[in-house]
Amino acid sequence: MALVDTDRMAPAARLLEGLVHQASTHQQAEQVAELFGLLPEGWLRQEVSLQRLYAAVLCRSRRSGALLAYLDMLSLPLSPALGTYRAWALLREGRHQEALDQLEALDVARSPSVLEEHT
Repeated sequence: MALVDTDRMAPAARLLEGLVHQASTHQQAEQVAELFGLLPEGWLRQEVSLQRLYAAVLCRSRRSGALLAYLDMLSLPLSPALGTYRAWALLREGRHQEALDQLEALDVARSPSVLEEHT
């Protein structure tokens, strides 16, 4: 990936986003997920747009274990979108109570902002 070699994150992110959206089967999503391995690790830890894309492609490729491992290395708190992906992965791994706890935490986290918007 020449875009990575020249440290051009924005074009690389746009290219990956297009590939993620074009992947219509989980097998195609698996192929796209492999491309994220070519990125510098710091990009996947720090760039929010890449975090969401990588989580989405891991979900679409049904790689719940890899998704949990990835999300566990990110700084907390996770965004609501990433928290939702984490709940999905926990559910796929049979960790039902943890998935429920994750979803409840997301609901609690968004509740105060919803109340503030309506006051």
